[in-house]
Amino acid sequence: VTLLFAGHETTATTVMRLVMVLQSRPDVMEKLRTEQRQAVRQHGLGITGAALRDMPYLDAVVKETWRLHPIVPNVPRRAKRKFTLAGYDVPKGWGLALGLSEPLKDAPAWHGVTEGSPNDPRVFNPDRWRPVATSTSAATAANDGASGSGNFGGPDLAPGELSSPVGMLPPYMLTFGGGTRYCLGANLAWAELKAFLCVWARRYDFSCPLKQLHVKPFPALTITGGFPVQVIHTASLPVLSSLYSLLSTPFSHTCYVLTRSHFLNMHMPPILQC
Repeated sequence: VTLLFAGHETTATTVMRLVMVLQSRPDVMEKLRTEQRQAVRQHGLGITGAALRDMPYLDAVVKETWRLHPIVPNVPRRAKRKFTLAGYDVPKGWGLALGLSEPLKDAPAWHGVTEGSPNDPRVFNPDRWRPVATSTSAATAANDGASGSGNFGGPDLAPGELSSPVGMLPPYMLTFGGGTRYCLGANLAWAELKAFLCVWARRYDFSCPLKQLHVKPFPALTITGGFPVQVIHTASLPVLSSLYSLLSTPFSHTCYVLTRSHFLNMHMPPILQC
């Protein structure tokens, strides 16, 4: 169950959402390409941990995608005791579902944010993320308003801004759950998405005719109806020779229809071997 439900559809769905977002935001794609050129000059061609730590914008793109489009829509929990929530009595033993998306897009929780501004919570804006914290405790302190006044910004952040270390989510983003039931594949998901974006930004242009994705939320979050993407190999930046198996696949020069999780199954493993 963990491998089939949690390991395939989740990351594949996030990749599809990334493609959709980047198609509608060429400015974001250009910033990603600029950062990749800087990373190659500084670290060479390897997609290493050190190189990824010097890619804060790529990190912000992934976080912003998860903020607006969580990997799963909710996290199930069971009440350990009776309590009252928003005026409703919840008996002990009842099951609850904690929504992961709407609280992070709910404008009233973002005090001081003007509707329609770049920092509007419903706007995709990677620039709202400031990787100023260097540890989990520092990130928690920087975002202490999330559990206090309800404002997701902290005392050192402007309204609508967020902060967390590169490669880490702030404490109120339960994208991978939390505690003893934290997702076992969280680090793999980070690696897959970042490796995908690195190669994508360095080597390819693309277009997708879809305007929206058809999502089936249950029993697992999946995309139905296929995912047609036209991908053009640009060779704007070199990559490691060990990625050749990815770059030479049929999807390099044609219209390849991605169905369900086949994209990751076929094309992501060569990236992770480098």
